Amino acid sequence: MVTVNVNKKYLLQLIGKKVSDAQLEEALHQIKSPIDSMDSDNLVIEVNGDRPDLLSAEGISRALKGYLGIEKGNPVEKFQKSGIIVNIDSSVKAVREFIVCAVIENLKISKDDFADLIQIQEKLTLTHGRKRKKVAIGLHDMSMLVAPYFYKAVEPKSVSFIPLGKDRKMDLQEIIEKHEKGIDYAYILDGAKKYPVIFDSKNQVLSFPPIINGALTMLTTNTRYIFIDITGLDYHACNIALNILCQDFADRGAVVKTVEIKSGGNSITSPETSPEKMELDIGFANKLLGTELSAKQIIECLEKQRISAKIKNAKTIECLIPKYRADFLHPVDLVEEVALGYGYNKFVPRQPSVYTKGELSENTKLIDDAASLMVGFGFMQINTPILTNAKLAQKVKSDSKLVKISNPISEEYENVRASLLPQILDTLSKNTHNIYPQKIFEIGSTIVANPKIDVQCENNISIAAAIASPTANISDLSPVLLELLKKLQLEFDLHKSELKMFISGRQSQLKGRNGIFGEFGEINPEILELLKMEVPVSAFEIIIKRN
Repeated sequence: MVTVNVNKKYLLQLIGKKVSDAQLEEALHQIKSPIDSMDSDNLVIEVNGDRPDLLSAEGISRALKGYLGIEKGNPVEKFQKSGIIVNIDSSVKAVREFIVCAVIENLKISKDDFADLIQIQEKLTLTHGRKRKKVAIGLHDMSMLVAPYFYKAVEPKSVSFIPLGKDRKMDLQEIIEKHEKGIDYAYILDGAKKYPVIFDSKNQVLSFPPIINGALTMLTTNTRYIFIDITGLDYHACNIALNILCQDFADRGAVVKTVEIKSGGNSITSPETSPEKMELDIGFANKLLGTELSAKQIIECLEKQRISAKIKNAKTIECLIPKYRADFLHPVDLVEEVALGYGYNKFVPRQPSVYTKGELSENTKLIDDAASLMVGFGFMQINTPILTNAKLAQKVKSDSKLVKISNPISEEYENVRASLLPQILDTLSKNTHNIYPQKIFEIGSTIVANPKIDVQCENNISIAAAIASPTANISDLSPVLLELLKKLQLEFDLHKSELKMFISGRQSQLKGRNGIFGEFGEINPEILELLKMEVPVSAFEIIIKRN
């Protein structure tokens, strides 16, 4: 959860109805945005990560209006055309492919408004935008700009401009290396040969996304016309963020206008505002909720949640989900909205109709047995995250192919581990100050790509162990491995191997009925040197259960 600061007077003004503190607190709790703290002037409200549309006073008031019955269904906003064109160059495809834009007119910005704009921009990019990697937002004063605009990737030293917070020109490479925001967000452009920049027709720089805007377009209390640019790695996420901002500005009383985005021979209107259609089975909703609501009652609940709905047939309701909502993946999400609109306090608890007896799964029993054996052998158990990164695997010369996460929250955790040994060795490298010998092990899931099965990946249970000491060698670990294999009833044959992680001639692989399922040996001294370890290490890893 994140928290947002909201001026109570402004929030009540947006709601347009007198509401007591008790009523406000209850209503906020019912829309899943409970009050963290409150005084006479301000509210600190907790917002779920799946509801970025509630990161502003306007978004919260929009939800409250529905819950309180002031307004129902989708907010109706028809955005006019601005006539402005943004041209996308093909060069950005390799670095930051997507951009969406809008124009805001007739806006009045007070000092308090400044704080609100900064808050929604920062919170939206922090959560929905994954710290600017997935989505980054730029707000610009249009008074100094001349349309059309151009979005393209350029050489790091070929473009200079005055960035926000500075009083001199800096080229893009200098901004990355020396500007505070450049240092903070340089990792997003790591490995890029060219950097994305937004220009106007006079070749003036609006923004160097996702790093910093130009000082030329800095907002002030005199700003009346704003140009919004949102760049990112996912069009859908960018469009949701733009819809959130546009709806917020519309709720403030500003005029929102669309922008034409041209790329190659294609053209789209931004923001794309058509509601998403999703059907809800009436019986499915009632079964999950344990209710007997009619179609009309379900529609009333959905409209309280600002979702327009109508009866399609006797069994189905057709729902229109606003484009500013980012939390709908499946009809079960609509069922949750029905529950919220109905009111959780109305549900009557009842005894379960089915008696079940819980027990440990077979996988858990296997893991517990293997862990008990390793502890009995004198090893200490560690637990590391299942998420890892390719750099660690490369450092320890692991041959395992990593499965990459499509939307990682950070570079440190952008892959799912395929082996436990990289993290075993990393743990040893961080404990060189402790006494030797060090004997550690880990049991857990390892994920291996397998395009032959429906889910494309195997989720195996593996165990890895290592001994680090001045005299560590393969003979120290062999008895432990042999006894473990015997107790777990794993049959095997030894096969010669030449894995880069281990010393040549001091390693072997284990082969069972289903192929290679493990390896052991003495760790390559080159790896130990990279990890700044001064003692030898012997290690093994085996798959004890394939799933």
